[in-house]
Amino acid sequence: MPIGGDNPNNGPDYVPDNITVVIGVNNTVMWLNNDSESPHTVTSYSIPKGAASFDSGQMLWLARFTYTFTVPGTYKYGCVYHPWMVGYVTVLPGSPSMTSHPGGHPAKSPAEIGYSPILIRTTVN
Repeated sequence: MPIGGDNPNNGPDYVPDNITVVIGVNNTVMWLNNDSESPHTVTSYSIPKGAASFDSGQMLWLARFTYTFTVPGTYKYGCVYHPWMVGYVTVLPGSPSMTSHPGGHPAKSPAEIGYSPILIRTTVN
Protein backbone atom coordinates (compact mmCIF):
# COMPACT_ATOMS: atom_id res chain seq x y z
CA MET A 1 0.00 0.00 0.00
CA PRO A 2 2.62 2.54 -1.04
CA ILE A 3 1.95 6.14 -1.91
CA GLY A 4 0.42 5.90 -5.35
CA GLY A 5 -1.19 2.54 -4.64
CA ASP A 6 -4.18 3.77 -6.58
CA ASN A 7 -2.03 3.52 -9.75
CA PRO A 8 -1.77 -0.01 -11.21
CA ASN A 9 1.68 0.78 -12.65
CA ASN A 10 3.29 1.28 -9.23
CA GLY A 11 3.16 -2.34 -7.95
CA PRO A 12 3.75 -4.42 -6.01
CA ASP A 13 1.37 -2.74 -3.64
CA TYR A 14 1.63 -5.13 -0.69
CA VAL A 15 5.26 -5.58 0.34
CA PRO A 16 5.92 -8.44 0.40
CA ASP A 17 2.98 -9.56 -1.71
CA ASN A 18 3.56 -13.30 -1.27
CA ILE A 19 4.52 -14.80 2.09
CA THR A 20 4.60 -18.20 3.79
CA VAL A 21 3.81 -18.66 7.47
CA VAL A 22 3.71 -21.66 9.81
CA ILE A 23 0.93 -22.23 12.33
CA GLY A 24 2.28 -21.88 15.84
CA VAL A 25 5.45 -20.13 14.69
CA ASN A 26 4.68 -16.94 12.76
CA ASN A 27 1.04 -17.17 11.68
CA THR A 28 0.05 -13.67 12.83
CA VAL A 29 0.38 -11.11 10.05
CA MET A 30 0.08 -7.34 10.33
CA TRP A 31 -0.56 -4.99 7.42
CA LEU A 32 0.31 -1.29 7.68
CA ASN A 33 -0.99 1.33 5.26
CA ASN A 34 1.91 3.67 4.44
CA ASP A 35 -0.01 5.34 1.62
CA SER A 36 -0.82 8.88 2.78
CA GLU A 37 -2.83 9.52 -0.38
CA SER A 38 -5.35 6.66 -0.53
CA PRO A 39 -7.31 4.36 1.77
CA HIS A 40 -6.94 0.62 1.19
CA THR A 41 -8.33 -2.66 2.50
CA VAL A 42 -7.03 -6.15 3.20
CA THR A 43 -9.93 -8.31 2.10
CA SER A 44 -9.86 -12.08 1.55
CA TYR A 45 -10.79 -13.10 -2.00
CA SER A 46 -10.22 -16.84 -1.75
CA ILE A 47 -9.55 -18.95 1.32
CA PRO A 48 -9.08 -22.64 2.12
CA LYS A 49 -12.08 -24.73 3.09
CA GLY A 50 -12.81 -24.32 6.79
CA ALA A 51 -11.06 -20.96 7.09
CA ALA A 52 -12.78 -17.72 8.05
CA SER A 53 -12.80 -14.79 5.65
CA PHE A 54 -11.22 -11.54 6.78
CA ASP A 55 -11.65 -7.87 5.97
CA SER A 56 -9.79 -4.93 7.45
CA GLY A 57 -12.41 -2.42 6.44
CA GLN A 58 -11.16 0.93 5.20
CA MET A 59 -7.57 1.57 6.27
CA LEU A 60 -6.51 5.19 6.24
CA TRP A 61 -2.87 6.29 6.38
CA LEU A 62 -0.88 4.45 9.10
CA ALA A 63 -3.81 2.16 9.96
CA ARG A 64 -2.88 -1.40 10.92
CA PHE A 65 -4.73 -4.66 10.50
CA THR A 66 -3.68 -7.89 12.17
CA TYR A 67 -4.95 -11.37 11.38
CA THR A 68 -3.95 -14.76 12.78
CA PHE A 69 -4.14 -17.62 10.28
CA THR A 70 -5.24 -20.95 11.78
CA VAL A 71 -6.13 -23.11 8.77
CA PRO A 72 -3.40 -24.34 6.38
CA GLY A 73 -3.68 -23.42 2.71
CA THR A 74 -3.29 -20.51 0.34
CA TYR A 75 -5.17 -17.26 0.92
CA LYS A 76 -5.61 -14.63 -1.77
CA TYR A 77 -6.42 -11.12 -0.58
CA GLY A 78 -6.63 -7.66 -2.03
CA CYS A 79 -7.92 -4.11 -1.85
CA VAL A 80 -11.59 -3.58 -2.70
CA TYR A 81 -10.82 -0.04 -3.90
CA HIS A 82 -7.94 -1.02 -6.19
CA PRO A 83 -8.55 -4.45 -7.82
CA TRP A 84 -4.96 -4.78 -9.11
CA MET A 85 -3.68 -4.83 -5.53
CA VAL A 86 -3.41 -8.55 -4.70
CA GLY A 87 -1.35 -10.56 -2.24
CA TYR A 88 -1.02 -14.18 -1.11
CA VAL A 89 -0.40 -15.88 2.22
CA THR A 90 0.52 -19.56 2.23
CA VAL A 91 -0.13 -21.13 5.62
CA LEU A 92 1.70 -24.33 6.51
CA PRO A 93 0.67 -26.62 9.37
CA GLY A 94 2.86 -26.51 12.45
CA SER A 95 4.21 -29.64 14.07
CA PRO A 96 2.78 -30.67 17.44
CA SER A 97 6.04 -29.56 19.09
CA MET A 98 5.48 -26.04 17.73
CA THR A 99 1.98 -25.69 19.09
CA SER A 100 2.04 -27.43 22.48
CA HIS A 101 4.27 -28.43 25.34
CA PRO A 102 4.59 -32.00 26.63
CA GLY A 103 1.53 -32.79 28.66
CA GLY A 104 -0.80 -30.91 26.35
CA HIS A 105 -0.21 -27.40 27.68
CA PRO A 106 -0.50 -24.75 25.00
CA ALA A 107 2.68 -23.12 23.75
CA LYS A 108 3.20 -19.46 24.47
CA SER A 109 1.91 -17.11 21.83
CA PRO A 110 4.46 -15.78 19.32
CA ALA A 111 4.53 -12.45 21.17
CA GLU A 112 5.31 -14.21 24.43
CA ILE A 113 8.25 -16.11 22.96
CA GLY A 114 9.81 -13.14 21.25
CA TYR A 115 8.29 -13.28 17.79
CA SER A 116 6.58 -10.26 16.41
CA PRO A 117 3.89 -10.47 13.78
CA ILE A 118 5.03 -10.55 10.18
CA LEU A 119 4.67 -7.00 8.98
CA ILE A 120 3.55 -6.41 5.44
CA ARG A 121 4.30 -2.79 4.87
CA THR A 122 4.32 -0.61 1.91
CA THR A 123 7.18 1.30 0.44
CA VAL A 124 7.34 4.65 -1.25
CA ASN A 125 8.34 4.16 -4.88
